Amino acid sequence: MPAPPALRLLTGGTAPDDVAALRTALAERLALRGLLPTRDGLPASAAEDGEDRAVSPLPLLVPIAPGEDEGQVRSDLARRITRVPARTDLILRTSGSTTGTGRLIAMSAAALMASARATHARLGGPGTWLLPLPAHHVAGLQILIRSLEAGTEPVVVDTSAGFSPAALAEALRSARRSTGAAASR
Repeated sequence: MPAPPALRLLTGGTAPDDVAALRTALAERLALRGLLPTRDGLPASAAEDGEDRAVSPLPLLVPIAPGEDEGQVRSDLARRITRVPARTDLILRTSGSTTGTGRLIAMSAAALMASARATHARLGGPGTWLLPLPAHHVAGLQILIRSLEAGTEPVVVDTSAGFSPAALAEALRSARRSTGAAASR
């Protein structure tokens, strides 16, 4: 039986420090895979020095909920992960709201970035992203990926103490100020 994959658990949620740490880990992974533009604006090569970094055995990034027991998560993943497809960078765990049992979804950095690029193409280009959703769920995680592709910092709405319409409205105003006229289109 093969050894279980190495895991790097990262807290998601919407607390600014947790979001920043998760976003940094995602940026590092995208850069390692050659998926973020370099400082000169050109895409980085995923095969520099003849090395295929797309299949290197990096720890799998696993976003978890704030306060979730890391030992329990590791135990659950060790029991459930029997194989990992090549080029997997991240494991997302679904809530199981439709089936009663959450599923594990293996994602590549390339697939996450392709989704971000498709979203930007559909919306007419990158912009400033607002994060009012937990970053350990796919919708929140994709906001972080889109912000990395756009080269902008997301405006985080901290809902860790509960949702506040006033906080959301302020975040929208903040995002509008940071993008200027582009936000009014």
